[in-house]
Amino acid sequence: MPSNSFLKSVKYCAWLFIFLACLFPLNAHAAQDSILFDNAKSGIPFRIPAIAQANNGDIIALSDYRKCKADIGYGEVDIIGRISQDNGKTWSEHFVIAAGNGKKNDNACGYGDACIVADRLTDEVLVMAVTGNVVYFSSTQNNPNRVALIRGKFDKKTSSWQWSEPRDVTEEIYSQLPEVKGLFFTSGRILQSRIVKKDKFFRLYAGLCTLSGNFVMYSDDFGGHWNVLGSNRQSCIADGDECKCEELPDGSVLLSSRTDFGRIFNVFKFTDIDNAIGSWQKEVKPSKDNNGIYNSGTACNGEILLIPAVRKSDNCPVHLLLQSIVARSGRNDVTIYYKELKSLDDYSSAENIAKDWDGKFQISHTSSAYSTMIQLQDETIAVYFEENAFNGGYDMRYCTFTIETITQNKFSAL
Repeated sequence: MPSNSFLKSVKYCAWLFIFLACLFPLNAHAAQDSILFDNAKSGIPFRIPAIAQANNGDIIALSDYRKCKADIGYGEVDIIGRISQDNGKTWSEHFVIAAGNGKKNDNACGYGDACIVADRLTDEVLVMAVTGNVVYFSSTQNNPNRVALIRGKFDKKTSSWQWSEPRDVTEEIYSQLPEVKGLFFTSGRILQSRIVKKDKFFRLYAGLCTLSGNFVMYSDDFGGHWNVLGSNRQSCIADGDECKCEELPDGSVLLSSRTDFGRIFNVFKFTDIDNAIGSWQKEVKPSKDNNGIYNSGTACNGEILLIPAVRKSDNCPVHLLLQSIVARSGRNDVTIYYKELKSLDDYSSAENIAKDWDGKFQISHTSSAYSTMIQLQDETIAVYFEENAFNGGYDMRYCTFTIETITQNKFSAL
């Protein structure tokens, strides 16, 4: 028979395990959980998550491989990737889709801060990236930080992805914004419309971070040509930083921008959606008084995502808005906030979107920063984010969660 001291030790260990589990959850809720790029073992920092699922089901994850150990503009950086062909269970070896040459004053010095979209009808992928050797905050109209475009296409004969050489499109993009001195497409996810289709492709929307505030660009030919949504001189979020787009149920475009203590929101309302004519509303900043996304988190890039869902209390179909963001100052605790859009009034204005979020789900319990999300074909939410800061970079972590897990069983996938 066990002694009293032994039983006391077992009981103490059990309580200690429960206490530590509360402090440092093992995140058993994640259906898939993988470190795609191990920063601590690398010696060269990894940063910047971007992810898409192609029409054929392949999941493509991209990140920066920062050989110069700093942002684009300071030296050699590559964009590297891994691909899963079994819905995230296993991943390919890493590959390079854009290799910087490290040459000073060369437009191909480095490539990074990728944003990506996979066309829903074809096995084609578009990547926009920062390129060159000019630091963003030092960019001028005569010597701007540059923009590159990369295309990926699945070759059925070889069962492999083929990637184009990066194409410099700096002049095309800057010519659309005559008063902007520096810009880049925000890393992560490019939005593809569910509503507007022109010829072969559904429309794309992408948020720009510029030295003059936020702008949004759209493309009706999968990145072949870009145009500014709304005014090309007056920014839609004057104090905005890195920003993401989402399409609301009525086709309006929601912009969510990085700022201290939460997000800044604005909405573009169309008067002629086919021809992209309309106007931006008034931007709404975070507030601690409206039950919105307001926390002690440092400003950081996150993702906005709208998904169809079912409210489990009455099996009513709804739309669910998700926003990933760091929840604690110093870039810690990546968390997903969620909000049910019950009616048109809930998304009729940026002010209504900014208030009365329903809840949140913390996915990281340590240092963590940039994050992006997509809904996979199996209806789970894939989150790709930076975690465990070390040596100027982060581990690049991939997780998937059900809607039930994120919303504490209040909603399920439609």
